[in-house]
Amino acid sequence: YMGSFTWLLLFFAYFFVSRFYRFKKIHLLFLSISIALQAAWGISDFFWMNLFHFFDLVEADYLKASFAGGIGNINGYTSLMISYTGLFAGLFIGEKQGKWSLLFLLMYAFTLLAAFYGMSDNVIFALFVLFLALPFFCFGKKERLLNCIDLYIAFFLVMKLATFFIPKANSSYQYGDKGFFLQLGFTTVPFLAIAVFGIIKLLVVKLQEERIEKVLKPIYFLIVALILFAVVFVFYDANVSHRLSFLENYSNYFRFDDSWGSGRGFIWKMGLNYLTKKMPFSQVLLGYGPDGYLMLTNDNYKVAISQSPYGAIDNIHNEYLNLLLTIGIIGLISYLSLLLSSFKTLFTKNNRGEEGDFSERVFPFAAGLCLLCYVSQAVINIAVPMVLPVIFILSFMGLGEKARAIGKVK
Repeated sequence: YMGSFTWLLLFFAYFFVSRFYRFKKIHLLFLSISIALQAAWGISDFFWMNLFHFFDLVEADYLKASFAGGIGNINGYTSLMISYTGLFAGLFIGEKQGKWSLLFLLMYAFTLLAAFYGMSDNVIFALFVLFLALPFFCFGKKERLLNCIDLYIAFFLVMKLATFFIPKANSSYQYGDKGFFLQLGFTTVPFLAIAVFGIIKLLVVKLQEERIEKVLKPIYFLIVALILFAVVFVFYDANVSHRLSFLENYSNYFRFDDSWGSGRGFIWKMGLNYLTKKMPFSQVLLGYGPDGYLMLTNDNYKVAISQSPYGAIDNIHNEYLNLLLTIGIIGLISYLSLLLSSFKTLFTKNNRGEEGDFSERVFPFAAGLCLLCYVSQAVINIAVPMVLPVIFILSFMGLGEKARAIGKVK
């Protein structure tokens, strides 16, 4: 996991990347090839192709379903893929050239497919935040809003297509959690959603440019409020009132108990118990020690863990709660300040607006969406050296370009 030395290396990476790296669009082609290979490797592991013979001596099939690609655990693999999805979503929305737009759309779809086949629940959190946030960046221009709708349509299309390739045996789908979006893909929801967004796209095409923000933006604010209310209601019903019987099919997603999130409920409860009842004030400020959650649980909850289905608990599967416990409230505030400052810079428009070139306008925005997907899924995941540095370096590249763009117009 992320230790002090890795964080120190990231500081130096920020210094050198933001000051000395110069973006060139051709770099995105090489990046896309690299990402496609990573995604393909993970997809091949979903189908148990075992291309690199890593599973030759693995007899338990459920273990084959727990690892994907060169990242390792499916949680890390999925977090990387879905962060790339945010990157290519931003690139597609801002791109004006046909060939590049096609590349970005295909990579968006391919990384989505890889994330679905990763079958980790963190993809739900990332896409929920990404899809709610995207329209707010697109109401100012009809072309961007149409591209945004295309991303929604592609999402449901990929969700449905993903189910067509799943065999009846010898794949990760037959073991463990099947993945929320793969289960949804077997229903009629994707077809209905594609039809609805197709109609919305036709309406937007006919709507005058100047009326888009005046008419659609207030409507979307209402829709977001209704969606958030629906989410709260679903969780309330699944945990308290139990009136909607069909939610029983998805109880492992909506019902909070010790088994929620593959044991995250039990792990979080343990961490919160230590934070509120046992943690000395000095540790509240400075934490138990970087990546010290295994020591924390072993020193304080050894009996409870031995009586649970989990042999050892070495991370809390929540990046923010993990930081609060291991480096304290000072460390968590510092980390959140870094994220907020980065988002402010990456999403800030410079004075040239649409006249700015791709490197100072589109790429920083895409890097911001990439980071947004990462920090959203981190609610149920933990930082690992195979993922977080990659996402942060992409954001550092965007920060450097945006800082230079802002400097040009001062």
